[in-house]
Amino acid sequence: MPKDTTANKRAKAKTQPKLGWEIWALVGILCLTVLIYSNSLANGFIYFDDPESVVNNPFIREISLANLVHYFTTPVQYMYMPLALISYAVDYQFGQVDPFIYHLDNLIIHLVCVALTFWVFLLLTKKPRMALFVSLLFAIHPINVDSVAWVATRANILATLFFLGALLCYSVYIEKNYQLRYLALACLSFLLAACAKSSTVVLPLTLFLWDYFLGRQWSKRLLLEKIPFFLIALVFGIITLTMRVDVAQSSQYNIFDRIFIFFYAMADYFIRLLLPLQLSMSYAYPVKNGPWLPVQFYLAPIILALIGWGLYKLKVSKKVLIVGLGFFFLSVTLTQSVLLIDNFMANRYVHLSYIGLYFILAEINENILNASLNEGWQSNLRTVWKATLVVFAIGFAILTFSRNYIWYDSMSLFNDVIAKQPGIAWVYGSRAVMKMGEDDLEGARRDFDESLKIDPNYAFSLYYRGVVHYRTQNYQAALTDLNNAIRNDPKVPGTFRDRGKVKIALHDNAGALEDFNQAIKLNPHSDALYWRGVLKYNLGDYQGALADLNTIISVVPNYDAAFYTRGLVKLKLNDQTGGCADVTKALAFGYQPTADQAVPSCP
Repeated sequence: MPKDTTANKRAKAKTQPKLGWEIWALVGILCLTVLIYSNSLANGFIYFDDPESVVNNPFIREISLANLVHYFTTPVQYMYMPLALISYAVDYQFGQVDPFIYHLDNLIIHLVCVALTFWVFLLLTKKPRMALFVSLLFAIHPINVDSVAWVATRANILATLFFLGALLCYSVYIEKNYQLRYLALACLSFLLAACAKSSTVVLPLTLFLWDYFLGRQWSKRLLLEKIPFFLIALVFGIITLTMRVDVAQSSQYNIFDRIFIFFYAMADYFIRLLLPLQLSMSYAYPVKNGPWLPVQFYLAPIILALIGWGLYKLKVSKKVLIVGLGFFFLSVTLTQSVLLIDNFMANRYVHLSYIGLYFILAEINENILNASLNEGWQSNLRTVWKATLVVFAIGFAILTFSRNYIWYDSMSLFNDVIAKQPGIAWVYGSRAVMKMGEDDLEGARRDFDESLKIDPNYAFSLYYRGVVHYRTQNYQAALTDLNNAIRNDPKVPGTFRDRGKVKIALHDNAGALEDFNQAIKLNPHSDALYWRGVLKYNLGDYQGALADLNTIISVVPNYDAAFYTRGLVKLKLNDQTGGCADVTKALAFGYQPTADQAVPSCP
């Protein structure tokens, strides 16, 4: 590696931006970010994905070798996110399930991402004002609330952090005359990004955009240095395809529909860039009128073409346009390539990709501020533009601060989505489950009815409406819903367990036993073990009941109802001491015997 001569050092010094007020401006942006996200720290957990990731996740309770192995071998909600799970485990050691610590960490990660955005684009452009512009938009844009204010999207912001870290290290690698240690750090950061979220596998292609912008010529080195990045991308791509078994192509859309839906999503993202109004956690899929989508979907390509024409007229440079649009489309396309139940135009999917569009806006801002506008009305344009930027910045900050309140709890969030996007089946279903938790069974049933009007085959709502019918003793209706839920999704242990409970109520003991067996087959640690133990106790199979109850208690050591029933079983087996000990322990846990359960006389 050639040593830097004095002349080389002088040449480099000329290209290095001299920082002064810009650092203080970055500090100001970070302080503003803390201010507008401060109210998110009082938010709770959202009972959609948060329970599986944190609240009910036993594997984050302890940082151990066994749990670390679990993080790297087992998906959560079909997603491979070991790095996010490690971060949750760390949070748990400090605050258990206090949501404050999780929201605080989300905000800290967002602040680091803001700072990284500044440094990445400072190294790329050598223009501090452009870098500040990009980092300001990233810091305050309302569309990012869904990623920062939702604990379950920790994977999203961690992926952005390490993606930006990889770009920073790669930029330093080029800046420092291709010193391999910086390339190795970029690979490591990319590996961490992929461990957070698999959509970051597009990084190797993004690096080519950086090469293009920096004027690097095609060479053997340029290609060889990307090999480790592509190998990492390949491995994590295979992992994702293996674990994302929930991907389901909707049969109502043909290939042409999907193309226009994709164009519509892209056009909508461009509009939300400048007008982030009526944002929603989720957006309803289009309803077809016979063979046709709504007319606006067919207009989307025209809108995109007009946007492209507008960028051309604004004289955005070719390099910025290619890098900005390339960054956006590379990062967002994977999220829209298939139709999952909740991914259509979701705000959280542009948390990273919008940075490319912020970059284009930063160039437009530079062109206007640097233009020679000294004659007539044009002399006032720069002042008007600066005032417009201030208005937009204040507006974005207010919208972000206000949107944090929508994420305060599950009910406020679901109410907001239903008010803005009333055509989403799973949102009604999720709100109904919240109402079940508040014992508003009639309100829950109405929401499940609305959910199933939108999607009559939605297994989630069929299942839980069946549970509502069971709890209100409408057993035949419960059986019908649970039958339909199993027909549409036969892999959920809880559905078989609850149908077994319904069959017990309908005196179909053989059918109940069959359902409990199937639930346990799907999940050997299923709560169906308890119910099968209850059924066996009622049928006089005390040894079989004892075996099932022993198993479920070994899995859930504080299962009060299981202890009580096991106590009754032991008493039937003439184990007075063991039976009374179990009954006493159950009562100490707070268990209250049901009306049909015996209350033994124990000392």
